[in-house]
Amino acid sequence: MRLPRPVRALARSLRDERGSIAVEAVIILPVLVLFYLVSFTLYNAYHKQTVVTKAGYTLSDLLSRQNAPVTANNIDGMRDVFAYITRDGADAQIRVTHLTRYVDTTAGLDEYRIIDSYGTGDVGQMSQAQLDRDLLRVPNLASNEHVTVIETFSPYTPPFFIGLDSYQMESFVVSRQRSGMPIVMRVPPLGTGSGGEEEEAST
Repeated sequence: MRLPRPVRALARSLRDERGSIAVEAVIILPVLVLFYLVSFTLYNAYHKQTVVTKAGYTLSDLLSRQNAPVTANNIDGMRDVFAYITRDGADAQIRVTHLTRYVDTTAGLDEYRIIDSYGTGDVGQMSQAQLDRDLLRVPNLASNEHVTVIETFSPYTPPFFIGLDSYQMESFVVSRQRSGMPIVMRVPPLGTGSGGEEEEAST
């Protein structure tokens, strides 16, 4: 039985594979582009966080070798080094804090205290509330032991919009002076501020 002409035309059209590659490309290409953008953005964020973390360790090592008193100008200079490593310019900031575990068995005291703190730019001094929040990041210190904390702050904006918002990358590095003596910081006293925004936010 001979099929009607419209049915034969439809059958030929279904068997015809011309143009199938172009159709597949139109479907697959956007998926491949999206995959590339997501992969590149995630790699870029991971790479930037790695740079920020390694820069924090570099500054910590630099500071641990310092035998002379550390001044605000010294810390501002370290901020410039950090900005150069991360290529963040004026947006890169750091904070240096001298901590100790204060133990007084007579008074029944056993607490972590801030001795000195200095932050560059708009990064304020570390507050006791901030120390309490980040205490799990500080090693368990011996009685009356002193350490130095270096925090770095670097803003990050994804190169492509994939649902990842801009945010601030941070690192938190704890070190001891190689001399075995506590660090000496000649910076503004606690409570006077060495910046503003974070200190205001913590009050």
